[in-house]
Amino acid sequence: MVDRLPLHRWILGVVSLLVVGVISGVFYVSAAPPQSGMLMPQSPLGTDPLTTSEHETISRLLPNLLPQEDRITSGTIETLLIERHQEEKGSGVSTRRGDVYLYDYSTDTLIHAVINVTTREIDTVSRVQGVQLPLTEAEVTRAVDIIVNSGSFYEELAQRYQEITGNEFVGMEQLQIKAFAFLADSMPDRVNSAAVGCGVNRCAQLLLYTQEHVAFEMMPIINLSTQQLVQTMAFGIYDAGSTGTGSTENSAGADPTETSGQSGSIYLPFVSQGGADAQ
Repeated sequence: MVDRLPLHRWILGVVSLLVVGVISGVFYVSAAPPQSGMLMPQSPLGTDPLTTSEHETISRLLPNLLPQEDRITSGTIETLLIERHQEEKGSGVSTRRGDVYLYDYSTDTLIHAVINVTTREIDTVSRVQGVQLPLTEAEVTRAVDIIVNSGSFYEELAQRYQEITGNEFVGMEQLQIKAFAFLADSMPDRVNSAAVGCGVNRCAQLLLYTQEHVAFEMMPIINLSTQQLVQTMAFGIYDAGSTGTGSTENSAGADPTETSGQSGSIYLPFVSQGGADAQ
């Protein structure tokens, strides 16, 4: 015969179990990690993009890490790009290094430095000529300034703007601008003698168009290394007689802003996303 517990003892036992379960649950919940939205910030791993703080650290270190002749304070060095260094497979995930690309205008040299963000040391430095990264906003601004001071080209641009839009041209802020690093090797049969050095020199080619996406047929090429407008190309047209080396005239007296062939404007339903934008 099985003994039965009195009803009040059975109820007391159930209540005790419930109390123990609640207490255990409280301790379990309090010991559990916070939810994803409450996680404490963690240090970036080797494969994570550089943080804003790491970018700032690298920027502060550059003047001291590079040799004396490459000091950014000289004013001839342009910082083109800072990004996370692509580590080899098997590298420790805690390794934090950055690739820094600088351009030395005094020697037309691209400088590539690998900097260890953690140790604040420079690991490697290499130099090469003839390699051109995309333009920075500061470089596009300088190219536009050269156009403004180009003389005849700027006057022709103002005239074409009025013909296209019917409005007076006040300044470059009325235009949309797409800028690209220009290499003479990309079209050797079209560049003049003044622009043939583009690639070794750092040059910009600008596509100019109105707010309504009507493009000018004139595409100026600016040598940023020499601070000169060296050639103007028309869409599909090349003026073989234009061999200028100055901002407005070459040594033979020819104007590098002259173009031959068809004139007019081209409507751009869209503009490609390559290059740098400026307004």
